[in-house]
Amino acid sequence: MKRLAVLVPVGLVLVVAVIWIAFVRLGTHAANPVHNGPRAFVYIVPVGTPGTNSFEFSPATTTVKVGTKVIWFNRTESRQSVTGTGTPPAFDSGGIGTRTQRARGEWSYIFQNPGTYDYHGLHAQMKGTVVAHS
Repeated sequence: MKRLAVLVPVGLVLVVAVIWIAFVRLGTHAANPVHNGPRAFVYIVPVGTPGTNSFEFSPATTTVKVGTKVIWFNRTESRQSVTGTGTPPAFDSGGIGTRTQRARGEWSYIFQNPGTYDYHGLHAQMKGTVVAHS
């Protein structure tokens, strides 16, 4: 009976830990709670000759209302990133996996304040802008 009294709390802690790790690994970002509002999409796509490691954001400029969740989809075979620059405060996706890798090939951010948000990817030519208005 004492053994059961010890094993049940330990098992519960393990279950909660596994659920939390799965939640984090599935791409839910602290800045991105469950969101049922408007959404916009940006794609990271290869350009030019295959194998040249040339990529771009499509569209390069996205205009949204405040409160919109912008979702970036990685449609390349390389790991990518989305990193905000300047002011308002920057955002950073860390790495965005590909569709064929274990990590999901997408990342999202909810734009809570009006402003112009410039961002870049891993490669110098990868630049984009989100304009959030009220």
